[in-house]
Amino acid sequence: MRSLAFCRKVAGIAMAPTGVGLRPFLAGPTTLVAFLVTCILDTCRSQSMPALRCCCLLLLLGVTTPVLARICPSGLPRVAPDARYSITEPVVGQFVVTDLQTGLMWKQCSEGQTGTTCTGEDIAHSWPMAIALANDSQHAGFNDWRLPNREELRGLVETGCFVPAINTNAFPSTVLDNYWSSTTYAPFTSNAWAVSFHGGSTSSSDKGVRLPVRLVRGGQGFDTFSAEADGVPDGFSLAPQSGVPTSSLRTSAPITVTGLTTVTGIGVTGAAGSTYSINGGDYTSQPGTVANGNEVRVRHTSAAASGTATTTSLNIGGVTADFVSTTAVTSGVDISLVVRRGGPAAKHLPDALAKGATLASYLIEARNNGAQAATGLRIVVSPIVGVNDVLWTCGAPCTPPNGSNSIDTATNLPSGGFVPITLTGSVDSTKAFIEITAQASLPAGTPGLPGGVVRRVFIEPAGVSGVYKSGFE
Repeated sequence: MRSLAFCRKVAGIAMAPTGVGLRPFLAGPTTLVAFLVTCILDTCRSQSMPALRCCCLLLLLGVTTPVLARICPSGLPRVAPDARYSITEPVVGQFVVTDLQTGLMWKQCSEGQTGTTCTGEDIAHSWPMAIALANDSQHAGFNDWRLPNREELRGLVETGCFVPAINTNAFPSTVLDNYWSSTTYAPFTSNAWAVSFHGGSTSSSDKGVRLPVRLVRGGQGFDTFSAEADGVPDGFSLAPQSGVPTSSLRTSAPITVTGLTTVTGIGVTGAAGSTYSINGGDYTSQPGTVANGNEVRVRHTSAAASGTATTTSLNIGGVTADFVSTTAVTSGVDISLVVRRGGPAAKHLPDALAKGATLASYLIEARNNGAQAATGLRIVVSPIVGVNDVLWTCGAPCTPPNGSNSIDTATNLPSGGFVPITLTGSVDSTKAFIEITAQASLPAGTPGLPGGVVRRVFIEPAGVSGVYKSGFE
């Protein structure tokens, strides 16, 4: 005969790291709750418990039993933010996730799950069954799915969180269990490596054990992982276009991708209809991959209103630049704002830090492209994340002209004028990313600047946890 203590004991065990015999309870909160309800109702019936008391016990047990929710301790850097992934639906109801830093495309759901939230019970497979399943998969119209190797699978681990240790927006309902990789365990070839998304650990299991499966495509599935493969390109920029006609198709000047030793992800975000082209090919909005030496252009349609900016962000291997077109104004002001690193000159900031650099400088430039002078232009730079002990100075008449920490200064810009502001500080290498938010605003009612505000956010890797190489650092 079951007891209430039995119900709670099994529920508690189901919250612990996986054991083969407990996999049915680890598929997610819905399965666990269903078990608890069934268990308690069976107990009530077996003990002839009054209906009211049974309902109360259901409520109490539901309140006091732990709930499956991702835990992300404060202070730990996130290595798998939402911006790293792009979710698309090539075939209706069949979703894929493209990792913009590695170029790999993943099935969003574990095998057996479906839909936008990956509902349903995952189907566990032995290792040979998983290999065969991948070979036969036609998900989302692709026929080159495979089982990921150990390093690719480990590359999905969000080291800043656990239960589950994965980005839950990109990969909802991930099972708190080991997932099969394609990599055989060398000491015992009857075993293969698996990665747990309970806490992100790796282990080996007998190939006959049934475990969850998530498929991948792209990359080199069985190649030996090389930490030297560089999937982060040199920095790049896209020249802004000002005074363009309204509702016109705007194409950026080409940029050439440099600094790569392996293919990496590419994608665009921002204005509706934003697209990119590689080597003069068709324009697309879908995430893809790009190689060293490729030529890339970005395209969007300018705004329908005069004096209005349209922005497309191009992301290549985690490095981002904005293509901004601003429609012409016959009167009023037209403020553009740019944020970029001034030094050190190393391709990746962590490389410079590893060689002894401790300081970094950043340039914030505001420019008035309009026909009217910008009077009372206020420039605010805050927050500044990942740079400590900031000192800044304004390269034009500003009030105040310099200061420390966050920036809040004002100036007047004539038509065609610009103001550079330089900030310098020590890099906090414990942070995964440096993030600098700049905003330029004018008094309410100033013509030509919709909303009176222009805002830009600059982000780049700071510590080694912010730089992914071949999907795993």
